[in-house]
Amino acid sequence: MTTKVTLRQKKISKGRQSLYLDFYPAIPHPETGEPTRREFLGL
Repeated sequence: MTTKVTLRQKKISKGRQSLYLDFYPAIPHPETGEPTRREFLGL
């Protein structure tokens, strides 16, 4: 099964933007194993 990945942005305070990867379908989180659709890049 292939996973579709899209780079998305979200507005946050003071006019800044947060970048994250949006996965479809959800993938297991690397630390918890729970299904997740987002991975924030923290740039």
